[in-house]
Amino acid sequence: MARKMAIQRNLLYKTSNCSFGFPSGLVFALDECCVYVADTNNHAIRCLNLQRPFCSTVTGFERKRGVAVGSLDQTLMTEPRGIAMSESGHLIVATRSAVYDLDITNNKSSIIAGKHTTGFKDGTLEEALFDHPDGIACNKHVIYVADCYNHRIRAINLEAHSVSTLAVAFTTP
Repeated sequence: MARKMAIQRNLLYKTSNCSFGFPSGLVFALDECCVYVADTNNHAIRCLNLQRPFCSTVTGFERKRGVAVGSLDQTLMTEPRGIAMSESGHLIVATRSAVYDLDITNNKSSIIAGKHTTGFKDGTLEEALFDHPDGIACNKHVIYVADCYNHRIRAINLEAHSVSTLAVAFTTP
């Protein structure tokens, strides 16, 4: 029953050759010719061409989750949510437990920070853990992440190769 409902819900978001399942983050391409979409439940990144009504998949396979990097056509992500565009034109994507760098020009992906498992840990890019990072913003040297389930704002410093906590959320008793 749940699978049938998910399929029916997915059909509501049909547009050209893409279907959406809980689309979350949006960001313009540098030239503003398209909008990139973090398609959370399909574990994919989509590109909506604004000049002609067309949608394509940048990376990910519909409803196939996992962690794999390399070429964009082989990249796997789990629940991409937040998405930003770097000054160099790379897509920076926050997933369930990691932050990815998608180099569209060179057809490559890599994990900037985080792992396949969720958690909380500051430290080197290799040591850091996230738990459902969602909102994301970047400048030339720092990626800022709203680490939702850890109730923190985190900074990924690309020059220092480290992740640190900037702010802890205020909660009432």
